[in-house]
Amino acid sequence: MPNALALKQQAVELQREVSEKLKSVDEGGITVAEFSQYMENATKQDKEISDGIKAYNAARGITDGADRAAGEDGKPPEVQVSAKYKQAQDNWARYKKLQEIAKNNAQNIAQGGNGSGRGDFSFDIPLKNMADDMVFKAQGVAGLQGVTAAGTTAPPTGYLAPGQVFLTGGAAGTLVEPEFEPGIAELRFYPNVIESLFPSVPVNGGVVSYVKQTGMTNNAAATPEGATKPTSSVAVARYSDTIGKITNLERVTDETIEDAPQFWALVQQDGVLGVSRKFEVELLAGVGMPGILGLLTRNAPAAGLSYPSGFLAPTVVTPVTNVVIGGQVGSGASSATVASITPGRKYTLPTDYTKGTAMAEALLQAITDIRVTYFFEPDAMVLNPTDWTTLRLAKDANGQYLGGSFFGTNYGLGANNGGVGIEDNLALWGKRVVSTPVQPVGLPIVGDFRDGGKILRRGGMRVDVTNMNGFDFEQNLWTMRAEIRAGLQVKRPELFEIVQFA
Repeated sequence: MPNALALKQQAVELQREVSEKLKSVDEGGITVAEFSQYMENATKQDKEISDGIKAYNAARGITDGADRAAGEDGKPPEVQVSAKYKQAQDNWARYKKLQEIAKNNAQNIAQGGNGSGRGDFSFDIPLKNMADDMVFKAQGVAGLQGVTAAGTTAPPTGYLAPGQVFLTGGAAGTLVEPEFEPGIAELRFYPNVIESLFPSVPVNGGVVSYVKQTGMTNNAAATPEGATKPTSSVAVARYSDTIGKITNLERVTDETIEDAPQFWALVQQDGVLGVSRKFEVELLAGVGMPGILGLLTRNAPAAGLSYPSGFLAPTVVTPVTNVVIGGQVGSGASSATVASITPGRKYTLPTDYTKGTAMAEALLQAITDIRVTYFFEPDAMVLNPTDWTTLRLAKDANGQYLGGSFFGTNYGLGANNGGVGIEDNLALWGKRVVSTPVQPVGLPIVGDFRDGGKILRRGGMRVDVTNMNGFDFEQNLWTMRAEIRAGLQVKRPELFEIVQFA
């Protein structure tokens, strides 16, 4: 192995040779292609020299490391410059030089010249803390969609997706061409319906403040002549609601977009769906900034929060704790947990054929509670599909369906009774029924959604796509961002009641 002096001399000669080649490029002595070929060899040679110096230093460290560390010769230990660091410095100098060449070339062309045979240049210069070894960036991005796309993670030869067989067996199997159906068999998702219960209004800021009357003392009375008149009073308070944000990212490669446009369309579609699915859960169970303060969170909130709280609770019922909303039901599901929910009424249901009837009567009682206590009329109720099915299958003692048979008719009625058995436009006691898996089983909501609250919108769903995010451009990636800014205002939480079925 050459000694350190010889290696350093080779490094100096290589540096001088590279400088001469750069000058030759600038003067048009060699072409870009010739220079590129030379640089490949020079880089390899530079690595060999650097590795040799590193090995020599390691060997010296073994034999006289103790003496050097102690400073036996009276001189401080020699500080070795990282080969990767030096290489990065050299690359940066070349890059700046080539930038100057490109600039001169552009000026030459602008003045009517032909560029003297020079073209465009590019160097990958890793920029890291210069006190450390230069670590070159690895390929690949976490969360990438379509990870087997060419250019990011190349698939193995003969790659087959799980469950797929492209070729048949037998001696001629590889010659039998399969027929590929177009499109993607997409997953199905239950619809988001909570949003449709509330009116929506646009807002111009991140905080919405309002004043609410919190009480009235009516001391009006019959008063004798000359007597002191009674005095009544009213009370108001200011409350506020905030706008939260729900976001989602999806990332694919250039190759995926070009070679599988249907997959790219699916990625964008599901990215938006993910935001709307989370929005549904937040409307019920969000805990506030940076998200949305949900409806059920206001049922039994912590003290000191600046919003009116407490659902109607005409009877004393033990709170239900750690209630999961969403429950990860279905593809693309999202969930959240409400720490405590205070039901307004609790019913232990029978186990015979009267179970559905008992549930319906309990829900009517909740409607009546709101009517007679606050004089508002409930307009909807939210039930889990399991609870709705129990209601829908309610029968009388003779086994007749109370809500219409599975043929669309009731027992004893004619063949056409207006379609009461059709599962469209669900209604109970004349009120709209929303059946959704996002609501937990056994805890339906009854309320006046139109008068009790509204959705505050800071614009609609926003979708942006870019390839200038971080290293996206360098790694041929495209990032899609979907987001929504919204809030929930509940001025009258008392117009909602939770019914618990035990």
